Amino acid sequence: EREKMDLAMSKAPLEARIRQKEDAWVKERERLLSEINNFQDLARETDERYRELEMKNEALEEETMKLRLEARAANVDGGVRSGSTAAMEGDSWSERVKSNNEIKELRKEVKSKDDEIRALRIEKMSLESEVFAYQKDIETSNRDYENLEKDYKELEG
Repeated sequence: EREKMDLAMSKAPLEARIRQKEDAWVKERERLLSEINNFQDLARETDERYRELEMKNEALEEETMKLRLEARAANVDGGVRSGSTAAMEGDSWSERVKSNNEIKELRKEVKSKDDEIRALRIEKMSLESEVFAYQKDIETSNRDYENLEKDYKELEG
């Protein structure tokens, strides 16, 4: 009877320790699951932002190509006009000046669009590295979760 009581008394702290570890495991599990969900949400948001930037980049590249074509067309039109007759030389000169000004403006616009494209590419690379970091964090959290689950099963068994 005494031995039974001693065993029961020595068993109580062990059971309390197991309950504490189970509670800690449950809390850690919930924390890791929450962290995994947060990282997945961040990765999803980053991916959406990346797709938006890709679409914007494509639109800017199309616009740049269109502006370049317009600039070339303006150059060609300016060259044809300059071959006009001498009687229209005054008008031809003003048209040439106007065309040259338009070409300068179009070139400035093309340059600004090229700069914008470069900036988008840099942002795209930044987002890609951010997604990679989130993926690594998710993998680490998953590993931690699996290790905790394994430890919990060992405690149960």
